[in-house]
Amino acid sequence: MLIVIRSKSFDCSFLLQLGWVCQYDTLPTIAQSIFFIGAIFGGLIFGWVADQYGRIPALLGANLMGFLAGVATAFAGSFWQFTLCRFFVGFAFDNCFTMMYILVLEYVGPKWRTFVANMSIAIFFTFATCILPWIAYYLADWRMTCIVTSVPLVLAVGSHG
Repeated sequence: MLIVIRSKSFDCSFLLQLGWVCQYDTLPTIAQSIFFIGAIFGGLIFGWVADQYGRIPALLGANLMGFLAGVATAFAGSFWQFTLCRFFVGFAFDNCFTMMYILVLEYVGPKWRTFVANMSIAIFFTFATCILPWIAYYLADWRMTCIVTSVPLVLAVGSHG
C-alpha cells in the first residue's frame, strides 16, 4: 500500500519528495496497481511453492522477500525503482499472512481452530493497525517507516530454527 506521510520537520510527503505531482500525479496510482499485480503473481507462485516444498519454506521466502523489498523501497530513487520494489512487496504481501494463517489452522485441533485463528487476527492485526499511524508520525520519514515496518519480517525469518 502507498502511505502518504507528512513529515513534522519538512512538511513534505514522499509524493513531493519523489516529484510525483502536477503532470506526474498518475504515478502513485500506477505504482499502487503494480503492487497489487505483484500480489496476484505472489499468490500464484508462493501457493505453488507451498504445495511443492511446504508451507514453512514458502512462509520464510515470503517474509524474506517482503523484508528485502521493503528495505529496498526506502532507497529507491526513481519511479521505476520504487515501483519494482513495491511489486516485490506486493508479491510477498498477502503470503506473509496467508501462509502463517494456514499453518496455524493445520496445527490447531478442530475444537479450538475458530477461536485461535480468529482471536489472533482480531487482537494482533487490530493492535498493529492502530499503532502504525503513530509509528509513522513518530518517525516522520517515509523511508525510515519502510525500514522499520520491514524489520519484523526478518525477525520472523530469523526466529525459524
